[in-house]
Amino acid sequence: MTRHAKFTSKGQITIPVDVRRALGFKDGDIIEVELVADGVKLKPLRSIRHIAGIARRLAPYDVPDRPWAEVRQIAEDYAAREFAATKVGHE
Repeated sequence: MTRHAKFTSKGQITIPVDVRRALGFKDGDIIEVELVADGVKLKPLRSIRHIAGIARRLAPYDVPDRPWAEVRQIAEDYAAREFAATKVGHE
């Protein structure tokens, strides 16, 4: 999927709606912008409310007895699967 966007005088761009939908971006999302070798990578930063919702669904993993790094990895894996599921049908 290739789309074009134009910078405003304030350095802002509008990401086309089909791209925002495919990436799961919603109004008010804060995104991480990372400069990579061949361009820019955009990644939504999830709110604490979103993360708390994921944490509630992690109860079966007995996270209180695990090291924080392991809990974080479990949560990130869960969020990635959840995000991938939302992309089905948007491509």
